[in-house]
Amino acid sequence: MARLLAIAALLAVVLGVLATSTNAEGDGPIVVTRDSGALPSGCTPRETAELLIRLADAVTSGEAAALDMLFTTDDPPGRVDGADGLAFRWFSVTEGRVGDRPWRHTVFYDRAPLFPYFAERHRQNERWDLIAVDMGASSSRRPGGVGIGYTIRRSADDLPESVAEFARGKGEIDCVAQRIYLWSMGQDDGATFTFGTGCPLPNGWSPGDAVIACSRSLKPGVRTGSNARALLPDFRVLGGSARLPTRCGSAYVTGRLRSALSAFNSGRETAFAGHFATRALFHPYDLTEALVGRAAVARFVDARYEQGEGWTGATLRAPDRATTRAFGGIRRKVASYRLGLLLSRPGEALVASSAGVVVDCDSGLFQRWIDFAKRV
Repeated sequence: MARLLAIAALLAVVLGVLATSTNAEGDGPIVVTRDSGALPSGCTPRETAELLIRLADAVTSGEAAALDMLFTTDDPPGRVDGADGLAFRWFSVTEGRVGDRPWRHTVFYDRAPLFPYFAERHRQNERWDLIAVDMGASSSRRPGGVGIGYTIRRSADDLPESVAEFARGKGEIDCVAQRIYLWSMGQDDGATFTFGTGCPLPNGWSPGDAVIACSRSLKPGVRTGSNARALLPDFRVLGGSARLPTRCGSAYVTGRLRSALSAFNSGRETAFAGHFATRALFHPYDLTEALVGRAAVARFVDARYEQGEGWTGATLRAPDRATTRAFGGIRRKVASYRLGLLLSRPGEALVASSAGVVVDCDSGLFQRWIDFAKRV
């Protein structure tokens, strides 16, 4: 537990994305290592992890009423393969191997047999602990649903000793109802099992520490949506003054940053560059030389979107007053902000960064955007 809390505390400080949700037995927190912001309400990484923790707790405790609340109630008879609706499709578990066949395979196409099944599993002292979950578009492309991939530590008295410690599988969730309508889980032979998840993993993490949750990253070069959310749900403005001119005020600047980061994350390079003054200076975290002008900024955004990179605002430290500085030989009233960012790339953990953003109080445009590592 001490190791878990140390990891959680470190992530809270460095990344600022630590969720404090715990399961009913007080196990570790949920750590979100990637959130594109494109998932429906009810199916964010944190919400989905909380749902699966409730499922794991209900399976372990044998609580029939809790299990009933976690599976969709829309249940036409038999197997449902139509493209419409979020009706119950199936629940399946495949365990172990005997030659080229499963040791045991269980599948239900109606929800009614689920609850006697879970009661029997409880008599076998079945226990589930969620390790990690990733989520994205459902394979069935049903409106209102998302697809999940999960890893669960699973044990029971009647399982062969040869099975792996972990089970993996896929599922689909009705986001509005917060109920499961498809679940397929497999627990392979331990000799052939290789641990892995679809999420970036924090340094020092191991299964049994914090639950890991993430949205699936887009493949580089595929423009199908946003690479990341623009601002964290708990985005905070620190400091500031009511004396700042309107277009240098924190409310106005927050709105512009939200719009700019949304454009960056969705590959709208011209829109992102349009938030900069004509000859603005843009020096991101990993470039050796600064970019000057909107055309150069737009090319940078286009390339980074193709690589699947995303930027999410975490905090914004506002100044107490505006100052006057010269840009292109013209003195302008500006306000200097410090933006805390989380940077995401496919297959990598989030990285904390920060940038100094200088806002023109007349136009509201960015005159400077310079990563703090580049400041001298």
